[in-house]
Amino acid sequence: MSIPGISLSSSAIHIPMSPAVFSQPSVPGLPGAPSAANSPVDGFSLNGQAVEQFNNILSQLGMDPVAPNTIAEKFGGNFAQQLSMIGSGLSSNSIGASQAAFASAIGSGPVIDYQDVNALVQQVLREAYGQNTEDLRMYAEKVKHFNAQKEMVRNHLNDLRKFETQAREFGISQGITDLSDPGTWSAEQIDAMQSFFATNSTNGVSASAYTLAHNRSVDECVTSAQALVQDAYGCELPDELENTLKEALESKDPSKIFNALTGVAGYLSYLGDSSVANGQFGQGGGYDDVTHITSQPSFDDYQHYIQDPANEVARGNLHSGDVALIEAAFGVDLGIDGQSSVQEVVAAAMNPVNDKWAHEILHGRAMSSAEINADLRANGPTSTTALEIFGSTQAAVEAYWGGPIDAQDKDSQMRMELGMPNGVPGPGVCSIDQVADEIKTWEDKLNSIGDDAQLANVDLQNMLQKQQQTLQMMSNISKQLNDTAMAIIRKMGG
Repeated sequence: MSIPGISLSSSAIHIPMSPAVFSQPSVPGLPGAPSAANSPVDGFSLNGQAVEQFNNILSQLGMDPVAPNTIAEKFGGNFAQQLSMIGSGLSSNSIGASQAAFASAIGSGPVIDYQDVNALVQQVLREAYGQNTEDLRMYAEKVKHFNAQKEMVRNHLNDLRKFETQAREFGISQGITDLSDPGTWSAEQIDAMQSFFATNSTNGVSASAYTLAHNRSVDECVTSAQALVQDAYGCELPDELENTLKEALESKDPSKIFNALTGVAGYLSYLGDSSVANGQFGQGGGYDDVTHITSQPSFDDYQHYIQDPANEVARGNLHSGDVALIEAAFGVDLGIDGQSSVQEVVAAAMNPVNDKWAHEILHGRAMSSAEINADLRANGPTSTTALEIFGSTQAAVEAYWGGPIDAQDKDSQMRMELGMPNGVPGPGVCSIDQVADEIKTWEDKLNSIGDDAQLANVDLQNMLQKQQQTLQMMSNISKQLNDTAMAIIRKMGG
């Protein structure tokens, strides 16, 4: 049966078609009404069979059964007339009239609630409160995440500041009076500062300029060093220096490699100051004013040149003709002159902008430390240069971040999120001024994270307030529902 505005399946409700169901309707003013003496006070009554059938219908509609003398109270006096019309329609087999009468009865009668309204309201409120709680948890995690980032950046800044302090103290110990102007430093001071940065950096990529390339064997590097000496002066690198270089390369320790290459640079300077050509002293285009203890270039004679007072003037004052020989050996304009000392030559040769010769030994490519570091700083561990040095992206990334990347390690993930390399200073940083720039960069980053954390905390407070409002609303509605239920109970009991 189809009732406008209500969907009832045939299995959900069954209304008997027998007119006996509503026989003998007892409605005042209608045919068959009982006498006044027998008339109930509510003005409406059904016989026993009709009441039973009527309550069956109410039951199938989800309503509680009623007593005969309470029908009018529950449904109103008009319902009796409408019920009579339903009965008439069923008696005359007029389904349309019965449907219309039933729709009218439902529309004018009480709202039939097929579910517990209290439970529905409480369920909605529980869902809202649960969602608020999830949102609150999300914002709390966001605030916690920003706080963890701030802690990590603060720790990194502390390490950078300690490194800067150590570098400044070291520079002062070397007699440097103006740490901000390397142009005022002596060659020895420049060499000392470059050595400090090369050996004290705790980041794997920062020190990568003096690491053995992945595709270069120790023997290949030693052969390149021998070829450099042979091509420039026509003689061999002494066994003592060759073994020192080999041991350093085998150790893969950047500081040892740096020191070993410094020894090679010193030997090349000695040969140039001795005007060596074709393996013989004084055969080059310079001037040999060195006091020798061997007839040909050797490690012993080199030690005599470096340490003996007899060569103090020679090693402290190059001849102008020796400059061209030395710069040709290193393959770069070192910025030296006839007044330069051997220490100044070595410092200039080990300067990050002049050490292409060293990287031809280590990496087989003419690229200075300054160029390598600039590339690593700009492009990170996935650059072509990093790949050539480390052999794989994974090896470069591990050097950059300080170890294998573990997806489960929150610190590693946060470090990558921040773009913060492991250790200090960062890749390419090789001067005090660059360390100061790094500090400024991370101070700005810390301020930015602080702003984000403050905004997230505001969101958290707003969400907490919303949750409290929801809780208060739940309390108020629960109280209203309880008050309504008690009022109904009291009315029913009264």
